[in-house]
Parts: sequence; C-alpha cells; structure tokens
Amino acid sequence: MISEKSFLSFILNFFSQFKLWILFVPFFLISLNIGGGLAKLPVEIRSIKIVKGMVETNDLLVPKIDGKPYITKPPFYHWTASYISYFFGSVSWYSIRIPSLIAAFLMLFIVFLWGKELGGDHLGILSVFITFSAYLFVVLARRGAPDMIFSASCFACLYIFQKIIKRYNIFLFVSFFFMFSIAFLAKAHVIFLVVVLPILLILAVKKRLRRIFSFDIIFMSLITLLVSVSWYWLLYLWNPDEAMYWFLLEGGQPFDLKIVGETAQHFKPFYYYFFRIWDLFLPFSVFIPITFFFFWKKRKMLFSDEWTYVVFPFLIVFLCFAFIPAKQPHYILPILPLLSLMVGRVILDQTESSQNQMKRFFYWSTVSYMLVLFIMVSGAAFFIISYLEYKFVPLLIIIFSVCIYLFSIRLFLLEKIQLSIYFSFVVLSCFFIIFCGYFEEWKSYDRHRKRSQVTFYFNEKIVKKDLSFFNFKDCESIYG
Repeated sequence: MISEKSFLSFILNFFSQFKLWILFVPFFLISLNIGGGLAKLPVEIRSIKIVKGMVETNDLLVPKIDGKPYITKPPFYHWTASYISYFFGSVSWYSIRIPSLIAAFLMLFIVFLWGKELGGDHLGILSVFITFSAYLFVVLARRGAPDMIFSASCFACLYIFQKIIKRYNIFLFVSFFFMFSIAFLAKAHVIFLVVVLPILLILAVKKRLRRIFSFDIIFMSLITLLVSVSWYWLLYLWNPDEAMYWFLLEGGQPFDLKIVGETAQHFKPFYYYFFRIWDLFLPFSVFIPITFFFFWKKRKMLFSDEWTYVVFPFLIVFLCFAFIPAKQPHYILPILPLLSLMVGRVILDQTESSQNQMKRFFYWSTVSYMLVLFIMVSGAAFFIISYLEYKFVPLLIIIFSVCIYLFSIRLFLLEKIQLSIYFSFVVLSCFFIIFCGYFEEWKSYDRHRKRSQVTFYFNEKIVKKDLSFFNFKDCESIYG
C-alpha cells in the first residue's frame, strides 16, 4: 500500500522534474470567476441548451435545441460538458466552461514540453506565458464551446508527430491517433487542414512520404477513421435524411458551397487574418515582424532543423485559412501556440546572444510591447474607476501592477531586457485578474442588458436602468 508520504514525494518529484508548477499560474488566472455572468458569446447559449437537453433526456446521440436537432458539429464537447454537469449535479455556466479550461491546461502543458525540447526550460516557460497572454487564448479558454478542445487536440497531434519522426514509440503512435479522434469528434473535417495537410507536406519535404503506406499507419488510420466517423454513422442510422442535410450544410459552408441551403456565413476577404492576428495575439503581436525576419534569415536551415515542425505547420495552416472564404478569429487558435514558440525563440536569441544583428529592431519591438502593456493597464484602471461599484481590491491590484510595470521599465533601461519581459508577466497577470475576475462578467451583463433594451423597445416596454432583473439560476437564465 502506498503511504501518504511516498505519494506526496512522487507528486513533488514529478512537479520538479517538469516544472509543472509554472502552469498553475495561468491556469489559476484563467479559472477566476469562470462561472460568472451570462452568455459571453452566442455559441454559449446554444451550448448550454444542448447540454441541458442531453442531461434531461439522456440522449447523447443527437444535439438538440428546444427539442429540434442542431447538428452543426460532432458532440464530443457536449458529451464532456454533460458528464461534468452530472458530476456537479446541475447544468451551469461553470459546468459548460470547464471542458475548455481543461483543454487550455493541456495546450499549455504541451507548449512547455515542446519549448523545453527546442530550447530548454527558459523557452518552455517563456512560451507558456506568451501563449497564456494571447487575447484569443484567454477568451476561448473561458468559453462553453468546442474550439479549445479541438485546438488543444490538434496541437497535441502536431507535437506527437514530431516526436514520432525523431524516435518511433508505440505509446506516442497510439496517442497521436487518439488525439486525432478527439479532434475529429470535436469539429470534424477541419482537422485535415490543421493536422493532415501540414504533416503530408513536411513528410514530402523530408522525403519520407512513403512511410504513410506502412502497415502500422494504415491499420491505425482505419481504426481512427472508424472511431471518428462512428457518431456520423449512428446519426445516419437514426435519421438518414437529417444526417445528410446537416453534413452537406456544414461541410460546404466554409467553402461557400450552398449544396442544400445556407447557414451562418462568416465570409471575409483574403487579408482578414493578416489584420486580425495583431489583436488576437496581443500583446506579443508586436514581435511578429522581427519573428518573421528572424526565421526568414534562417530559412535555409529550416529544412534540416527541428523548427521545421513549428514553422511549416503555422505557415501552411495560416495561408490555407486565409484562402478559405469562411473566416472567424477562433479558426487560427490551433496554430497560435506555434507562434508563441517562435516569438519565444526570438526573444531568447536576441537577449542572450552577444552578436545581435537585429538589436535595434528588437529594441523598438520591446518598446512597442511596453507601450501596449501601458495601454492595457490604463484600460483596466479606467474600467475599474468608471464601472465597478466595489473598487478597493481591484484598484490595489492595478496599483501593484503599475509598480511592477515601472520596475520593468527600469530593467529595460538598464538593458536587462529578458528580465524586464519576465517581470512584465506579473503586470499581465494583474491585468487578467481584472479581465477574468471582473470585466468579463460585467460585459456579459452589459451585453444582455443592451439586447434586452432593444427587445423592450420594439415591444414598447420601459427599460429599467438597474440590473435587478438579472436574478437567474443556471441555464434557466438563457433565452434564445
């Protein structure tokens, strides 16, 4: 029998070996008040209704909203949220957002492992905090939607793939196909663009494309295909016409193919992601130009370097999504950690190398980063003063962040740039305490209030200016 002391020793050794303690800082910040507020995106309204229907009817096969089938995506996320709701005893905002939180932790864990392999503990830790700081990551890690589960699974596939290429391992081999199945059951065919296409192109560049025709890969691919399409097959047996309608409707939507009708359209121009990457990856998006030039100068080495598995998937997937007519910000979430690894590599290289050929470029990039940080802290302070009734604790947090920010500036002026950036993560942590702990809940109520005002206006009703009508319980607070 394992004693409590030996078990504790094992846990501490495990944590010290992988430095997993560093992951709990962003995990704690992201989880702050995760169940607070109302729907923060329209997808959460659909999610909570689907999960509530599954829990009440025990029908896990067909996602339904108000009793009608809503089969836009495979239901792996909804299954996960349903089981968590069973565990907690009720369907709530907390229970439908927990799956995304767990997937976000998995993504950060893999970022750390991959960064550690590429450049040691420093790159692993730096890449974790760069990923956590990205606006898109924080938002989707706290949403009741399948995007984070899909993105973490795809990122895990890319990481495991490069491990298998270096050294074949049966556990990694099976893990790859397991994560592939989860990603497919989360968002279906999109995984072929995010995972399969980059892998095929990398194998072609490495002249190892014939490897995919080996018996073990064909065998596991067939098993994975059966697992991945199992839900579609059961859906087809349930109602062939309904299953084919939704399959053709959602399958053709990203490519603007109106086979059986039209659904929600998010068509944007080719350059959409080239603009949105700047705000989705804030505040470290200011380092994107120097990152591009850094890897462009080393392009001849990439074909034989382990960074091939980072740079190529990012470029391939980013350009593919740029050419596809349907575009939404969360589509590029799976490749955001790859960008974090690249930016982390540039920061470490520019701060540790004695022969710095892009010193001036990096200097002004860091100045821009500090300026963005100042704007973020100022925005948080403005929000606290203008909109929060209870200001004491939030203001203390902001005052502390300002002190750390000034200390970071001092380190920067002393040319201790790497240390300055590390201390800036304390400032970002304070910002996200305000963002996650206060702003998102306030914004969800404010959004609901504005929608209610529009509804009341057209119904010729008087709008109350207070928030007393926000007296809801769990999913009973949701109205379509």
